[in-house]
Amino acid sequence: MTKIKTTPLHPQSDGIVKRFNRTIENFLRTAVNEKQTNWDTCIPPFLLAYRSAVHESTGKTPASVVFDAELRLPIDLISDRPKKEEGMTTTSVTSKTGSK
Repeated sequence: MTKIKTTPLHPQSDGIVKRFNRTIENFLRTAVNEKQTNWDTCIPPFLLAYRSAVHESTGKTPASVVFDAELRLPIDLISDRPKKEEGMTTTSVTSKTGSK
């Protein structure tokens, strides 16, 4: 039996998977403690950051590509900032909130 690294119909995905694994590895190398006992608690913050970052290849976040919506980040929940809408400008936000 021989291990096959790619799916028969899509061998191009190997490079994408390798790049993502390298990204996770680099993050964990900086975030995990010396005894490597907290690596599992580092994964969720990494995934949130990765899924909410704009990627150069698509110009969009992975969350917006998959879910057609941006993720609400902890800072959005704390500050209760309104989500940015298409065509939203500082002037339109100011007029909606009644601030001058």
